[in-house]
Formats: sequence, C-alpha cells, structure tokens
Amino acid sequence: MRRGGISFEIGQYFKGSDGAIEEWIFGDAPEELKSRLPKFSIPNFHRTLSWWMNTLISVGFSIEQVHEPYPDEETVLKKPALKGAREVSYFLQVRCRK
Repeated sequence: MRRGGISFEIGQYFKGSDGAIEEWIFGDAPEELKSRLPKFSIPNFHRTLSWWMNTLISVGFSIEQVHEPYPDEETVLKKPALKGAREVSYFLQVRCRK
C-alpha cells in the first residue's frame, strides 16, 4: 500500500562506483555568480549501506551509534528543495570506536 504523495526511485543502488566525477555548483548561489564560478569536481565512490557497515566492522571498529538526520518542517518551509529529505534519508552518520 502506498501512503502519502511522494515516492522515490533509487536506481542502480547495488552498482558500485569507483570514483565517477560529479560536477556541480551550489543551487542557491546567485545567478550572476553561477555563470562566473567554476563547478566543484567531486569524486563519487558509491557503496551500499551494508558495504560501509561491514567495512567498518572488518577493520576492527565497533559501531556505537547510527543516525539518519533529516530536516524539520520549519527548515523545509524555508528551503522547499529539502522536502524529499523528509521522506528518504540523504545522509548516514555512524559513530564508531576502535
């Protein structure tokens, strides 16, 4: 059963990426700056959640806490582009100890 009005498609989740380069610029930058500033070039090393967790464990880390932060409603009202982050986590924070 589908609830709510938002759905997300996660494509190629299980396909790893060994450093594909993503280029982007801040979406909220003023237009006159966007045309003059160079884009960021960011290497993307996509891995599954299980890969990250198992890698930490395999090198001797103990996982103490896992957190999936998301914006509150007030933040989404100020920045509507973040609405999707209330439905699907964009980030994972893992606290470990060795």
